[in-house]
Amino acid sequence: MAQEITAALSLCTNLVSATWEDSDRAPEAVFIPFLGVLMTLPLKDFIIFTSHDVGDRAWTLLNSMTGIRRLSIWAMQSDKLPRVLQDWAAQLGPTLRYLYLGVSFFHEGFLWHAYYSSCQYRVV
Repeated sequence: MAQEITAALSLCTNLVSATWEDSDRAPEAVFIPFLGVLMTLPLKDFIIFTSHDVGDRAWTLLNSMTGIRRLSIWAMQSDKLPRVLQDWAAQLGPTLRYLYLGVSFFHEGFLWHAYYSSCQYRVV
C-alpha cells in the first residue's frame, strides 16, 4: 500500500506543505519512502509529529533538505530533543523563518510538554 501512496504523492509536483505523523516505536521503515518523495518536492512548510524518533536514516535524509521556511517538529513520548539543530541548521539557515520544536513525555502519570525552541522571524 505504501508503494501506491508514494507513487500518487510523487505526482503532486506543486506540493509546498506536508505533515508527517506516526504512532509507531520504529517509524523509520515507513517514513523513509515518503521522505524520499517529499525531498523531490518544493516543500516550504514541514511538520513532523513522531511518537518516539524518526530514526537515524531519516535524520540523515532530513539534514540534506533545503528551502524549508516553516518547520515544526514534535517528539511525543520521548526524552530526546528533536535532532533538527544538530546538522540541519546550516542548510535551513538561509530560508528558515519559523521553527517550533517540542518534546512530550510522561512522568509519574502526568504528560509534560517541553518547548525547546520557539522562534519566529519576520522578513521586512
